[in-house]
Parts: sequence; C-alpha cells; structure tokens
Amino acid sequence: RAASLCLAGRNVLKKLHADFDPKLPLGTLASAGPANDCVIDKIEQFIVELRNPFIARAEKILALKFLLHLIGDVHQPLHAADNKDRGGNDVAVFLADDLPPTNLHFYWDNHIVERLGSDPWSIGAALSRKISAGTADAWSKGTPISWAKDSSRRAKTVVYNFAGLQEFADDRGAKGVRLDDSYENSALIAARQQLSKAGVRLAAVLNNTVR
Repeated sequence: RAASLCLAGRNVLKKLHADFDPKLPLGTLASAGPANDCVIDKIEQFIVELRNPFIARAEKILALKFLLHLIGDVHQPLHAADNKDRGGNDVAVFLADDLPPTNLHFYWDNHIVERLGSDPWSIGAALSRKISAGTADAWSKGTPISWAKDSSRRAKTVVYNFAGLQEFADDRGAKGVRLDDSYENSALIAARQQLSKAGVRLAAVLNNTVR
C-alpha cells in the first residue's frame, strides 16, 4: 500500500499541527513512495499525477484507484484523530448484552456503515438526493488538509463524545463504553454526512483533474 491510512491519526496530526511535510523524492512515482507516508500527502501527490500529461497511463489508473480509496478514508473521523488509543482500536465498546465487545474503530468502520443499509447504490442515491447545489459547492472547496481537519473535529464532537454513557467491564475485566441509542443516532447522522462530503469532494477532484 502506498500510503498509511493513519489509523491512529498520528501522521495526519503531525501534518495538521506541526512542520511535517516530507517531499516525494524527485522522479519517484506516488505509488512507489514510502509506505508510511501521510494519507494527505498521498492524495495531493496522486492528484498531481492525474494532472500531469507525461505520467504513464498505467500509473494514472493506479493514481485514480488510490484517490477513490484514500479520499473516502480521510472522511472516516478516526483516520484523522487519535486519543492515544490507536485511532479507537484500543477503546472497547459494547452494543448490547447479547453481543461480544468490539472496538470503537471497528464500530465506525463497519457497524455504523452497515446500519445505513445493505445496498451501496441505494445508499449513495439517497444521500445524493439530499445534497443541495449550494451545499455541494461549499463542500467541494478546500484541500485534503482542510478535509482532514473537518474529520478530526467530527471525531472530537461525535466519535469521542461519551458524555452520559455507561462505562463497563466484562467478565474478563475488559473495560469499555456501552454505546446507547442516542450515540448511535448521532453516529448515523455523522456517517451520512461524512460519506456525502467524501462523494462531493471526490467528484470535485475528478472533475478538476480528469479530462
């Protein structure tokens, strides 16, 4: 993989909050860059490649594939935040008495997305219908850095907002948080909006780079 997904948020946070801007060595293809590059850097590098008429077709196809994946990834809030818990991987969460605990990152990567429905085409169409032209125009502005900052803020205000939730320890002593219906409702709203933003921003990137 040509870029870290920043699952613990560390690379993204370095770029957002410090002088952390490593350059791709001259003549190096973005797909051949260091495996632990920040996802923000890789998005920017692959955009540059798509705009470059001298880049080989095979590399442009690879750049397109990576952009489809990485622009979506940066909109998962826990890919752009960290609470010294490896992006939520070390936070046990409990959903119901009859279910084993999972972790916060898995919850946001899988559970909450599955709660949106089983047909991605239908989900995408439903989300698209609710995006006004003005909203799409506003969301399409900015840069990968500002998109990551937006995701990081969503992590703070929604993902890590455990106010009023019950702390829990199972019979093995594993500690975690029991997520209730109120948390899940907020998570569903946030997930729908993050997916919508990702789609709008991906479309804007492709419209501006692929001719």
